Amino acid sequence: MKPEILCTGLCLVLFLSFFTLFNVPVSAASVLEEAAFCTPGSTRPCPDVGICTGRVKICENGRWSENCTGGIQPAPQEICDNGLDDNCNGVMDECVSLSGSIGIFLIISGSILLVFALALVKFIK
Repeated sequence: MKPEILCTGLCLVLFLSFFTLFNVPVSAASVLEEAAFCTPGSTRPCPDVGICTGRVKICENGRWSENCTGGIQPAPQEICDNGLDDNCNGVMDECVSLSGSIGIFLIISGSILLVFALALVKFIK
């Protein structure tokens, strides 16, 4: 591997780790958004995510509110297997369904059987 590629990757990992560790916003847009002043009472649209649409942020004391109001708000919890992002986190149906649980069980039990089979083969030789 070329040293400059290794250095670039290492520098990027350290840079992102620093920002994550000290909870510093990484994107320039979030920095600008926090610094933006506004006229009290004005509104601006929130991004539509999942079922959440038509929501706005309200300007209070010259700063934009943290939460979006109005419109369709997130559901208290995700509703499984309905094909929608009910809690508006950008992930659709992140519930663990029975079919997913069976698949995980089969993978784990198959791995255990493989380990035992390999151990048995070593023991028989």
